[in-house]
Amino acid sequence: MDGRAANDVLSDGIAMARECHHNPDTDGPHVVTGPIAVPEAHPGDLLAITPTTLAPRFPTV
Repeated sequence: MDGRAANDVLSDGIAMARECHHNPDTDGPHVVTGPIAVPEAHPGDLLAITPTTLAPRFPTV
């Protein structure tokens, strides 16, 4: 937790964290960092993405 008040956390983020059974030791540091399935990909392949837009979901501190 980064020190935000509970009412600053978006309800859909809370629901995702509750439902996804995320294990940071095996799944990475954040609930949206994988794993993902890519057809025809093989272990060790690199997936590169280019965000086209970014928008904050809540006011910054």
